[in-house]
Amino acid sequence: MSTPSSLLCGHVINGWYVKEPVPTFKGQTGGVFSNGYIVTKDNKQAFLKALDLHDALKTGIKKVEETTRQFNFERELNNLCRDKRLSHIVTLIDDGEYQVDQLPTGINAEFNTVYYLIFELADGGDIRREISFDGDKTDSWKCFVLHQVAVALTQLHKNDIAHQDLKPSNVLSFKTDKKYKLSDLGRSNSKHHLAPTDIYAFPGDLSYAPPEYYYHHIPSDHQDRRYGSDAYLLGSMISFLFCGIGAINLTFSQLPQQYKNETWEGNYEELLPFLIDAHSKATKSLAPYLPYQYKEEMALMYFHLCHPNPQIRGHPTTRSQIGRKLGLDRYISRLDAIAKRLIIQDRNRSYVSDI
Repeated sequence: MSTPSSLLCGHVINGWYVKEPVPTFKGQTGGVFSNGYIVTKDNKQAFLKALDLHDALKTGIKKVEETTRQFNFERELNNLCRDKRLSHIVTLIDDGEYQVDQLPTGINAEFNTVYYLIFELADGGDIRREISFDGDKTDSWKCFVLHQVAVALTQLHKNDIAHQDLKPSNVLSFKTDKKYKLSDLGRSNSKHHLAPTDIYAFPGDLSYAPPEYYYHHIPSDHQDRRYGSDAYLLGSMISFLFCGIGAINLTFSQLPQQYKNETWEGNYEELLPFLIDAHSKATKSLAPYLPYQYKEEMALMYFHLCHPNPQIRGHPTTRSQIGRKLGLDRYISRLDAIAKRLIIQDRNRSYVSDI
């Protein structure tokens, strides 16, 4: 049966005209499906994310409470990012509640309220779409995207937020502004805002998760557990962009069957030497796909960011200092320099070919 959040086309919500649904949008708020729409107001387009409580009601009042708490958490976090002017986090424009008076079935229920978030619209979609529609991407583009993602994560970390669900579909392209931004804070962890998803060891998409979570090993240190996951996911973007596969799958492809999660029966500490060996082999297999002149540096970057041991994951120099921070800011400057040099090389090659 259709629910209120799936029936918004043609409605006007706080001055925003709901123009059309976006194809196959799956949200993460409260663990239920959200519905996404293109909305317009004053000749400006935006993206509306809407949900209701109908599916949650089928499960019970506890699920209703969890869903509303998760929505409020995501709204508060996005408001914080907007107020802090985090330039590489997708900006929340408007939010609130909207009442759908009656469903096509004739049901007129008090739970026909739609909870919505309206964000700035990414005119280029996510990076998967750019790769699919624009053909082969240059090394300079890939390094530029990595730099932008590193900036986004650092902005979040400086505000005590770990994203925890960094993946290609959550990196959005703003072509007009020549910028990439990180979206979907629904699975984030914040030191200052409690969320229902905080109970999960790894709230994000498990198909991109660091290896420890596949073996039910939960780092005791908050920094290793939450921010360390972000470091791993940043490293995983390197392997995705340059060879089309995430870090965890790249490592598992080099791991003998007896050490994989479905067969291993020992503890994580005993497993680490075998995982590190597999990760080392995975790094070597990735290296030929990296920009030739920066192959060794970027392979080392990947090795440290995706290290199977969460206690040493990140920049080794920073991790050895007091406080043991991840040091993602160190990667920002290097990725920026690499991207700019590769862009210059691309321009020079284009100039020579035109002569």
